[in-house]
Amino acid sequence: MHRILLASTLLVACDGGGAGSIDASLASLTCDQIGAQLRARAAATSRQCAAPSDCVLDGYPVDFSGTPTCNCGATWSVSCGGDPVNAAAWSADATARALEAEWIARCIGGTDGLCDCTRGTAACVDGLCRGTTYDCFNPPDAGVN
Repeated sequence: MHRILLASTLLVACDGGGAGSIDASLASLTCDQIGAQLRARAAATSRQCAAPSDCVLDGYPVDFSGTPTCNCGATWSVSCGGDPVNAAAWSADATARALEAEWIARCIGGTDGLCDCTRGTAACVDGLCRGTTYDCFNPPDAGVN
């Protein structure tokens, strides 16, 4: 009986690196470390596409509420407009999801980050996701009241 209880305890204690252990390890990371890991995951994520809807931009500057902003915002992207990735591949990456949730919870807000640019438009060009940067100085609706 004691062997069965011990084996059950060991199985519960060693969950094989499930989502719980990912989340627990994130608490010790700085925002710079979270950003670096997100950049690495984005760089390794597929950019293949057949249509613009296959693509998404992520990591662009956001304000304290998570809204894209031209007024200096936190970003982890290597591009001011966000890193273009295949939307399905990015959303299927559980580690990226956990890192992004931690980034949103702890790292956005204030005015530290990139200024005068934000999320652009995702496109599929020659079978690869590409992104543009939103021009904060010449927005497409300039002059419209």
